[in-house]
Amino acid sequence: MNIRLALLAVALAVVSAPAFAADNPVEVLSKQTGVSERHVRMLIGNRTPYPEYPYTYERELKKFKAGLGESNYRRLMSGETILLPSGDRVNIRVAVR
Repeated sequence: MNIRLALLAVALAVVSAPAFAADNPVEVLSKQTGVSERHVRMLIGNRTPYPEYPYTYERELKKFKAGLGESNYRRLMSGETILLPSGDRVNIRVAVR
């Protein structure tokens, strides 16, 4: 009986694995834009926990917008799903500005 249960568990894990294989949206945005994951979180989230914010925000924002494109950036910031050139779809909750 234990072997059957173990085989069932393995089969369920194999079938459900693609559902949990989605990339971290912050990681995907970081790879697409060339901005570090930490700075992506600063740009789309609350800025106050980042001590480097006053010095790096504008520079990283320009790099982020250039990597995404202005229209994708606006859609992302308004909460819409964007399609990146790599084929990845990104939908992420951003902090209200």
